[in-house]
Amino acid sequence: MLSNVDWVTPPEGVVKVNVDAHIKATGGGGLSVVIRDHAGAVLGAAVRRFEGQWGVKVAEAAAASYGVSLAYRLGFKKVVLESDAASVVNAISRSQIEAAPKFLFFENIANNCGHFDSFNCMHVKRVGNTVAHFMARWNLLNVSEHVFLDNYPKVFIL
Repeated sequence: MLSNVDWVTPPEGVVKVNVDAHIKATGGGGLSVVIRDHAGAVLGAAVRRFEGQWGVKVAEAAAASYGVSLAYRLGFKKVVLESDAASVVNAISRSQIEAAPKFLFFENIANNCGHFDSFNCMHVKRVGNTVAHFMARWNLLNVSEHVFLDNYPKVFIL
């Protein structure tokens, strides 16, 4: 599998949806999404808290599903999903569906992809996924989700 080392802009008319997950040592964690256009401008960003004891693969699959769902909710039609979780990218690219819990997230991705004019999934090295990586660690305090459509905190824009 080819992987981008750095974040690379998508073609004009396409949005790139970068996702990541963070699992806290105490349980629970965060899922993050950053959506950017061909110029690298942030069009949307979100972070969602989750509770419970999820494994890394389940959390990364949940982050991918969250990113695809957010892109759909915001009305984007041409989407490239990027994740630094190679197993997630492989499963999505092969349309792999099995009985394990993480495949419920892959099924959600497959259902949402039908709404896009084009969809592609790519692996990116951690260094190319920095903004999503740091967002997943953001403390939401008393809310379960925060979606930014403007006025992005400077910590998100690297």
